[in-house]
Amino acid sequence: MVIRKMNLAIGILMAAFGLALQANAASTNVALSSNGGVATQSSTLGTPGNDGFLQVASRAIDGDTNGNWFTGKITHTNNEFQPWWQVSLGGGISTISEIDIWNRTDCCTGRLNHYDVTVFSGGVAVWSSLNNPTPALQEAIFLPTVAGDAVKIQLEGSDYLSLAEVQVWTTSAVPEPETYAMLLAGLGLLGVAAGRRKQS
Repeated sequence: MVIRKMNLAIGILMAAFGLALQANAASTNVALSSNGGVATQSSTLGTPGNDGFLQVASRAIDGDTNGNWFTGKITHTNNEFQPWWQVSLGGGISTISEIDIWNRTDCCTGRLNHYDVTVFSGGVAVWSSLNNPTPALQEAIFLPTVAGDAVKIQLEGSDYLSLAEVQVWTTSAVPEPETYAMLLAGLGLLGVAAGRRKQS
């Protein structure tokens, strides 16, 4: 009977510890260039040597969600069949929980429609989703915790592909010192209680 009660108490303590970890979970945008993300795309609209007009892939991982073409903050491919944009995630394999896609805002929002979002791991597709919603300025895609090292966005048909920002979120549990202290104190109290029961 005593052992059962002790096991129950330990189970409750560990469950509380798990809830504390979830409460303190930290999200990281592993697509961000400053976190090691590297972006490429099928083609680039613009004139080589003219950085102000060249709509390079890295603009979608610079941390700026401004979708106005005139600010020089968006990507842009040529008008082609199934244009794509891809980011190799910083840090290698990551457990992805959410992908946020920010659209162009000054015009042409309808171009980002009927597009595939694919997660790769070691060059192999491990998760894919066809998105054909009413074009929005920002689209949040929630994943069933998929592990991958690259994310690709590709149109189904022929058009330009423009993106303001792509964020790839991974969540990891980061316990605070107080959480560890709570667990150790609880285990200590259980140990003292067990010792007193043996002595009695």
